[in-house]
Amino acid sequence: MPFFSIIIPIYNVQDYLAKCLDSIVNQTFGDIEIILINDGSTDKSGAIAKEYAKKDKRIVLIEQENQGLSCARNKGIEMGGGDYIIFVDSDDYVELDMCEKLFNILLNKNIDVLKYYNHTFSHQVDLKKTIKKFILKLYPHISLMKETTTPSNLLSLESPLSGREFLIQHPSILHEGCVWLYAIKRNFLLTHNINFIPKIFYEDMPFIAQILLYSKNFFIAPFSLYTYRLSQNSIMRGKMTKDKIIHSLQSYLTIADFFENLKTQEKDKEILNILEKQAPLYTQLFQIRAREIKHKEIPKEILKHFSLYQHYLPSLTFKQKMAIYFPRSFRLLSKIKHLLKYLLK
Repeated sequence: MPFFSIIIPIYNVQDYLAKCLDSIVNQTFGDIEIILINDGSTDKSGAIAKEYAKKDKRIVLIEQENQGLSCARNKGIEMGGGDYIIFVDSDDYVELDMCEKLFNILLNKNIDVLKYYNHTFSHQVDLKKTIKKFILKLYPHISLMKETTTPSNLLSLESPLSGREFLIQHPSILHEGCVWLYAIKRNFLLTHNINFIPKIFYEDMPFIAQILLYSKNFFIAPFSLYTYRLSQNSIMRGKMTKDKIIHSLQSYLTIADFFENLKTQEKDKEILNILEKQAPLYTQLFQIRAREIKHKEIPKEILKHFSLYQHYLPSLTFKQKMAIYFPRSFRLLSKIKHLLKYLLK
């Protein structure tokens, strides 16, 4: 059996897939299997995946109708035979020595979950120009002089600790929804029946919560091994369609349900305090997103579901209420803040 099963869901990424797969098949550590799940792509992604599968016996290609990212990843967990699972998004890529570095850590430690880091963005000069033009058009008086920055130190651990201990120390990790920054023992996932909630957006959040709460041996590799590709579309994203908004609303409620259920099973006061903050957060996100469409366009069953969480609204902060009642202005200011932070790196 291979040491790593690398799971790569694929959906309409023909422009980026080859670079992603090149970074995997050329790993300096070879004891891997590569599970590609073509989730109903309508572009040339499927053909590209087939070409790679023909050339490399370590590649297992699974073709399925479009079921969404959660189902594709769950299929990968089911089919994988490796000791550890690694997730990679098909428009991103990894360092060629990623598996080797992770193996050298995992070999001598009994680790359930190993976290590592990513390069913040994979950006091109023209993308920065686009962002700069976008901001200057809105605020022509603003200064965009680049500041000198130094790389921040990566958090590391001297020895493994439980995922619960780490969560108590760093509760914000629940909102860093990137499962592609973890190598996870497959038997650990199977033992605790951990998988992705099907057919929702933001599926990483509940998954990460589960691996932290169940992990007895959690460790951090102080390496940046993954490159997240920030495309022009992801920065300058337009308004979501009505169907996507409704899907988002249902997703927020499903995740709120998930965390409310976790609360009923939890006895540790510090963990419970963290979990109690999650449903109000997703209630806020629901309210913000719901204002993007007409109230009558929201299905009645979703509104009925939401009524279970309305009691959380009075406890929201001023900033959260601003986000709900003035969503467009709040989102615009948040986007400007995000773009400025990105530009000044």
